[in-house]
Amino acid sequence: MQQKLMKKLLLFLAINMAIFMVCEVALRANARDMFHHERFLELSVRNFEKRASDIDMLFLGDSRVYYGVNPDGIHAGDYKAHNFAYPLEPSQTTYYKLKYYLDRNMLPDLDMVLLQLRYDELPGRINQKGKYQLMLSHNYYRFYRFGEILRNNGPKKALMAFLNGNSYVIRLHKDIFKAVSAGWSVREKLQENGYSRRDYYNSGRNFDEEETERVLRIESKEWLELAEAALESDHNKNGLFYTKMVKMLKSRGVKVFFLHIPEYWETEGFSERLDVKLAEMAQKFVPGTPVWSYDYDHKIWDDIKLFSDIGHLNHDGSEVLGELITEDLISWMEDEENDNRKAHVGMK
Repeated sequence: MQQKLMKKLLLFLAINMAIFMVCEVALRANARDMFHHERFLELSVRNFEKRASDIDMLFLGDSRVYYGVNPDGIHAGDYKAHNFAYPLEPSQTTYYKLKYYLDRNMLPDLDMVLLQLRYDELPGRINQKGKYQLMLSHNYYRFYRFGEILRNNGPKKALMAFLNGNSYVIRLHKDIFKAVSAGWSVREKLQENGYSRRDYYNSGRNFDEEETERVLRIESKEWLELAEAALESDHNKNGLFYTKMVKMLKSRGVKVFFLHIPEYWETEGFSERLDVKLAEMAQKFVPGTPVWSYDYDHKIWDDIKLFSDIGHLNHDGSEVLGELITEDLISWMEDEENDNRKAHVGMK
């Protein structure tokens, strides 16, 4: 009796293992065609690596930078700029990705990094109370350092990262069961400079105005509470990776600026308080790093036709943002030139 049960169990395991292996092989061969996020992330990395040796200005962040910053629209000096942001990318993942290329000397000319300061992440993402953020559902695994993940995130997250990194079935099974792509609209066009262009605008029909205002009012109140807690604490987890990134870059002589990218909807008066708290947190965790905020103080952001949806600029919006970033870069370069001139005169 026991032998029969054992044989059945072994047969069951063998069949399931065979199914698993067939699915694994099929996904490894076809994931790029089946899932938009696999294809676009691979293309983003490939475009970056083609240009890495010439890049001297780099934009990093999540989808707000990915859709909002067109390096070709930045006209300040002779910089060769590239957008290496990606949707849903948290600061911890950005840190590992950037460190991977710096450690391999693949950015020899890098002079300046403009890093998105995520208001929803620095004090702790809404409803997650300051937990580390690590992207597990996208194929970042060659960038990850599993020993560091074990120390920073704990054994559970490290095990998940290891399993997801080594098995397409484990990483993509939710997308398979849903029978939908985990990506986003293919109406975008990923450019060679890393910027993803959207030519359509938010018509206002894809969200409920009253519900959006209600949710944002709740989230803004919670955000300000989290921001206060982050300012009082010496152990902000998400702030750690901003600190590590800036230290890593400055140790290599790279200039760093923080960007706050605009979104369409905002609760009344929140943007002013948000800007103040962002600046306070930036000075707490990364002192001496300028914060350039491009949010709702600019009346232009009231124009719905500059946004593809609530949280992301379209191509017209990216052109406006490019002009604002250009103005700040030119102003900064003029100040630098004046400071250098004064220092030179003082040496005589």
